[in-house]
Amino acid sequence: MPDGLVPARSFAGRRSLPASAPRCLSVSAARLAAEAAAKSDQKHITCTVRDNGVAVVKFDDPNAKVNSLNEAVMQEMGPILAEVLNNPAIKSVVLMSGKTTGFIAGADIKMLEKVQSKEDGTKISREGQEVMARMESSPKPIVAAIMGPCLGGGLEVALSCQYRIAVDGKWYDIYR
Repeated sequence: MPDGLVPARSFAGRRSLPASAPRCLSVSAARLAAEAAAKSDQKHITCTVRDNGVAVVKFDDPNAKVNSLNEAVMQEMGPILAEVLNNPAIKSVVLMSGKTTGFIAGADIKMLEKVQSKEDGTKISREGQEVMARMESSPKPIVAAIMGPCLGGGLEVALSCQYRIAVDGKWYDIYR
C-alpha cells in the first residue's frame, strides 16, 4: 500500500442506509453502517470509504481487458452514486479505474449492437445522461483520476466530474 494511504473497507452501493443504522455520527460509524448494509452483488464497481470522508469508486470489469459502460456498470452506478451523494459522512468522491489499461474506454459495443429501435437507443442514452447529470450537479466534489485512455462515454464520465486529474505517462504520451 502506498505511503499515506490507510486501509479501507469496501461496500457495494445502496440507495440509502437502513432505518436502523446510525445516522452518520462519525465517518467511521457511517462507513461501518454502509458496509453492514451492503451486499456483495457489485461486480464491476466497488466503493471504499476512507476515514477522511473520501469515497473511492473504482471501475474494474472482471471479464474485460478495459472498462466500458455496459448495462451492468450503469445498473451498479446508480445505487453507488445515491449512497455517496446522500451519505453526509462522505465529503468527496474519487472515480478511478482498477485497471492499468485505462480509465473507461466508452460505451460497450455489444450493448449498442442490441439496440433494435429508436426507443431502445433513446432509453440507453437517456439513462446515461441522467447518471452524468446527477454527477455534474453533485454538491460534493467528484474527481476523475484518469490514467490511460479516457474515450467516448468514459470522457463523458470524466467531464461530468467537477475535477479531472490525468496522469502523465506512457498512455498520455501516445495521445499527445
